[in-house]
Amino acid sequence: FVGLDVMVLYIYREPNRPLPETARLIHIDSDPRQLGKNYAADVAILGNLRTTLSELGQAWRARATEDERACAARRRQNWEAQLLEVRGQLREQAARAFESGKLEPLAVMEAVRRVLPDEGVLVLEATSVQGTYLEQGGWLKNPALYFGHRGWALGWGAGFAIGVKLAWPERPVLAILGDGAALYGVQALWTTAHYRIPVVWLVANNREYTILKTCANVMGLRDILACSDTLEIRNPEIDFVRLAQGFGVEALRPANVRELEEMLTWAWSSDQPVLLDVALSAVWDR
Repeated sequence: FVGLDVMVLYIYREPNRPLPETARLIHIDSDPRQLGKNYAADVAILGNLRTTLSELGQAWRARATEDERACAARRRQNWEAQLLEVRGQLREQAARAFESGKLEPLAVMEAVRRVLPDEGVLVLEATSVQGTYLEQGGWLKNPALYFGHRGWALGWGAGFAIGVKLAWPERPVLAILGDGAALYGVQALWTTAHYRIPVVWLVANNREYTILKTCANVMGLRDILACSDTLEIRNPEIDFVRLAQGFGVEALRPANVRELEEMLTWAWSSDQPVLLDVALSAVWDR
């Protein structure tokens, strides 16, 4: 482990450990509180990450044999080839999803990718969409402008997006929230309308609490999964367009991904808070 700003939320439970018992763990971190916090390290190194890795690399190169250097080079080439292959497959899959016109999760993220400005900031609290698509597809030009899940907190995205816009008023800010996540902090809409804070909200609306279904599935809580009425947002479904308008925010509902692409472009140019209620055509089916 080296430092590690997690880009995606991994949910697991014992005995399905993410690291096998036989693995030797070398943990490098600049924060002493993180060393050995979750798993005991065979070697724990405290220090600046860039400097430590540079010095370790120099030490290894000084001691490595020609065969070891060649082996390391082959491993790197193999990993790079695999990465390019997987990245190409993902891009092809996203292109097909977008061409279908349907508001599928991957197609929605491809629409975002096509119009998100280079200086734009993405705040993502929605487990129903392919949140790591920009990173996996090689589109994430500046990771410092991406904010996603880091743990078990729920409902942080709405207020967080406002804070980002206040900190970087010159940057376009897009907050992608699941419908469940949006409801935790829906009053943030009024704040953006009242103070004219031009955040663009994209509600990935799949009419359910996907994060709760995911956790219940991973933890084997079949009884909870059977109680669908407690995990779904239906009967009645929430009309986020009317809800946002009630808070004084301009709101639209795209019928397909091309409309979504056009609406996102318009929303950023409008210099006002805008909500897009995106009714996903595909829902959780695990």
